[in-house]
Amino acid sequence: MWIVETHSELLVRRIQTRIAQGDVSPSDVSILYVDPEDDDFEGSAIKQLRLDDTGSWLDEWPHGFFEEGHDTQWSSR
Repeated sequence: MWIVETHSELLVRRIQTRIAQGDVSPSDVSILYVDPEDDDFEGSAIKQLRLDDTGSWLDEWPHGFFEEGHDTQWSSR
């Protein structure tokens, strides 16, 4: 098990690529986003961002999480 804290979009995109290539299973990856301004809680909230077998996001993209990169369509090809 590895725990990595990053602000690197490149690292997250590389994980997506490895999943799409079949080198990594999405069930082996857990991406957690700490939302410092969640209106449902006093303080921060932790949100899991899941990936499917193609490396695509299953969950809604949090505001401010690699915002520019999400606007650019990601392809596993």
